[in-house]
Amino acid sequence: SFDAYGRIFSGTLRPGDEVRVLGEGFTPDDDEDSGDAVVSNVWLYQARYRVPMAKATAGNLVLVEGLDALVSKTATVVGRHLEEEVHVFRPLSFQTRSVMKIATEPLQPSELPKMVEGLRKINKSYPLAVTRVEESGEHTLLGTGELYLDSIMRDLREM
Repeated sequence: SFDAYGRIFSGTLRPGDEVRVLGEGFTPDDDEDSGDAVVSNVWLYQARYRVPMAKATAGNLVLVEGLDALVSKTATVVGRHLEEEVHVFRPLSFQTRSVMKIATEPLQPSELPKMVEGLRKINKSYPLAVTRVEESGEHTLLGTGELYLDSIMRDLREM
């Protein structure tokens, strides 16, 4: 499953909390890019270990389970029943662009749906990765360099 990694800027977060996930395109006038979710688990991430937390407070960097259907690249998470007007944090911006391109295909044609699902997960978890389907039907992956693409392909193979 996909876990969101983020910092708590104010308040607390507990498993079972009802939250509202605001996507990059959310505005107070148009709430189309938002959705409701329930936090399944909250972990403190320590290298390769996850330490479960009953409550995470402001300042903590945590992994949050239960938001995977609503988060794409970046999102702002607020309490579901917040009365005041909310705004999203500015989406991440980088001084580099994805310029290296590779084509991907499954070893077995029957594994194409699994590869497409893996590419969706890659698109969520790697901020500078861009996945595309070319006019020819070829699945391409763009990244910032050879090592970045190598890491992406390793993760894609292990999914």
